[in-house]
Amino acid sequence: MSGHPNSRGDKITKDYFNNLSDQVNELFADTHANEGPSETDDAAVQDDIRWGWGGTEVPTVARGDKVTSSYANELVNRINISTYRTDASDDELVVTSRGGKITADFFNTAHDLLELARIKRNDVDPNLTQLSTLNTYSSSTSWTNQFEIQLDYLFGTDPEYYESARHFFNAGGDLRLELAYANGTGTGYTAWRDLFIAMGTIKLNVETTQSLNSVGVTQDLGFSELNTTEKLLYTSPAGGGGGYGGYGGYGGYANIRVKVYGRVYGDSNKYLNLRIVLDGTSTSITTSGDLSITASMVHPSSVTEENVTLDIPQPVVSNPSPWTQT
Repeated sequence: MSGHPNSRGDKITKDYFNNLSDQVNELFADTHANEGPSETDDAAVQDDIRWGWGGTEVPTVARGDKVTSSYANELVNRINISTYRTDASDDELVVTSRGGKITADFFNTAHDLLELARIKRNDVDPNLTQLSTLNTYSSSTSWTNQFEIQLDYLFGTDPEYYESARHFFNAGGDLRLELAYANGTGTGYTAWRDLFIAMGTIKLNVETTQSLNSVGVTQDLGFSELNTTEKLLYTSPAGGGGGYGGYGGYGGYANIRVKVYGRVYGDSNKYLNLRIVLDGTSTSITTSGDLSITASMVHPSSVTEENVTLDIPQPVVSNPSPWTQT
């Protein structure tokens, strides 16, 4: 980040403050709204939309305006929230007293602390998050070949759905999926149940989709890469032998897999859609039991500093396409 006074004697001009304000706003507020999603998978656009938590902006200084302690403290509060929630530094800026002088040392410290937070812009201290269940969708239907479900996530309010989703993911939020089978019998049921256990929880964040058990194949695509074209995000290990114990005796079930696809769609790209496919096309044996998928989230906590609060949007989930044999 540029705009760093060189020494204690340097004059802190409005340009220094405006540059600092711009950098604060890019991180804490949102200066890249309406840039995504990228339908052409432009890496620069995808990087841009990973900036911004959706907080309130601090204004820049107009020519001739005096930089007051009140204005400086608007920056202080946002920088303190930024370093605290990203766990970028244990240091904290001290609020400037009314009439107090804004020194080069103060400005340089503010500059350096902000830069630490900007480096960790999509991180959040795990102690400042909450894991909660959004909903569970179940089926006791017997099926063969392929079984799938779709989940829609809706963030914020009209028309800021997509931007609110950005703020959730940019601030360190993530979505999680966990599959389970119970009360079934037979080789197919056992193979799918054991695969779900081995795969564990699937996590989608701003930059990737992966198993918390570190198994399977991720396409290394997260929310920032989603657009209106459905993309494969994650493929589980192969059931019946994917390198985590082996189910060699399961015959045709040796190649069953779970696949997760993602896209955004609707007016203003309002919905984040995940399609979860149980691909058993390697076998035609009927599988039955009590199947469930639990949708949960890790939500960043609200943080307040003096008169400034950063409150991250929360999603609601719906089920536009229930469990269906395809």
